[in-house]
Amino acid sequence: MLRERIAWYERDAAMSALGAAPLHDPMAVAHVLDPHILGVRRTRAGVDLADGATYGRTVYDFDGEGGPTTLAVGLTADHDRFMSWLLRALSGVLGAPEQR
Repeated sequence: MLRERIAWYERDAAMSALGAAPLHDPMAVAHVLDPHILGVRRTRAGVDLADGATYGRTVYDFDGEGGPTTLAVGLTADHDRFMSWLLRALSGVLGAPEQR
């Protein structure tokens, strides 16, 4: 499954140039289970609804000028810690979920 995902990204010129494939969903799960995997910043977010080239763009307010922060955005990641977590998860070392 991972090979297929990586192969798909290798066909994309921009991603191929990076030599990597993004793993957003596993990173989100890893962060929930180990908050030290990501470095986050509190912010607010909105969508630009003004006509123009940026219509529909997600806008972040890291300065908190628009009101209280409502979410945390991951800005950095501990690559080695994440890869260790991912390999343990894929090998079953993290354990299977309990059956109900």
